[in-house]
Amino acid sequence: MIANLSAMALAAAEILPDPQSFQAIGWTVVILGALITGLNQALKFADRFKPPRTRENLIQPQPLMVSQAPEPVSVKAFQDHVLRSADERKEIFNKLDDLNDGIAVRVEALRQETKNDFIGVHQRMNIIAEKMPREVIELLKTTGAIK
Repeated sequence: MIANLSAMALAAAEILPDPQSFQAIGWTVVILGALITGLNQALKFADRFKPPRTRENLIQPQPLMVSQAPEPVSVKAFQDHVLRSADERKEIFNKLDDLNDGIAVRVEALRQETKNDFIGVHQRMNIIAEKMPREVIELLKTTGAIK
């Protein structure tokens, strides 16, 4: 059996390239890469069967654990809070109403100003429309285009 192994080793030695050639270096790099990849895959496969090192699968902090009980609220304190909230809400609505009224006044003033501007523009256009034919006829008469 040992004779067979030595014969096989000699036969393999004849097939292998010269150790100083680039082909031998390339094969060495390929074999080392394959060994490293195989080892990496074997370690990943082995990690599947190990228990986790830390408890990463737990949700932190635990939502079902109570750290302390809240203090109960008295009925009077709750009613006071409700009254304060209602007063604050009324104040906010009053401020909003005041703002809305101010905006409405400003919008009405702008609308009236724009309306007056349009009226003035229409008046000027009507004056120009009445004067234009007379001025054109006078211009044509002075240039001698018409008699």
